[in-house]
Amino acid sequence: MRELPDKPDLNQLRRQARELQRAAARGEVAASEKIRAISPRVTLWSAQLALAREYGFRSWARLKAEVERRAVRSPGRPETHHVIQEVASLAELARAFDVIAGQMSQSVTHDERRFHDLAQRFPEDHALMLVVLDQSRIVGGALAFRREGGLGVTLRIIGLEPSARGLGLGRRLTEAVELAAIRIGASGINLGGAGAEIKGFYNHLGYGGRGTLMSKALPLPGRVLEARLRRLKGATGDLFPGDRPTTGHGAAC
Repeated sequence: MRELPDKPDLNQLRRQARELQRAAARGEVAASEKIRAISPRVTLWSAQLALAREYGFRSWARLKAEVERRAVRSPGRPETHHVIQEVASLAELARAFDVIAGQMSQSVTHDERRFHDLAQRFPEDHALMLVVLDQSRIVGGALAFRREGGLGVTLRIIGLEPSARGLGLGRRLTEAVELAAIRIGASGINLGGAGAEIKGFYNHLGYGGRGTLMSKALPLPGRVLEARLRRLKGATGDLFPGDRPTTGHGAAC
């Protein structure tokens, strides 16, 4: 059993998982045994889970949550100024898409088909398209739209710049999209595709499914929605879809 340092670094843990995966792929016995105890396949997901269990956590999501919790409580952590709000225009949508897609393993720009799908739906579905601002600079976002029939929502793309990671913004973004989906009456939300390395993150938020196809049922509007909204805003101070945009900053998370 390994013990986390007082101030764990999530990026360093990610590097450790990748190094474990590479070592197992090279056939190193110790690394292979750790991963084979999790899965017969040598994947980043199995390496992350093996590493999490070395540190005494049942899942990578729980290890990550503990790292984020310690970061919030760290007295030396710099203040952050992140605000989550709706995309304001098509021009901002293009900038947001470029920032988000730039974090993918195969970087793309707003010339890609996925952006044109979002742009066509922007007039009706802009409430489902969110950006994360640090001061006035876009550092990430989550872009979704209604599926045909309007009963469900697809989260097409989500991402954050490295400077905005490890603060809980991925979770808050996902929850903000869910709240926006509930407000328009959607009964469920599905992901455009979830790689093996982040399935644990979505499992932790209540998503399920096979392969890259994951989805989650959503509650009906009403008291449940308002209670969740109050809880989220009370915990983070962020703006969420439907709120009046103002200048402000949320607590690090």
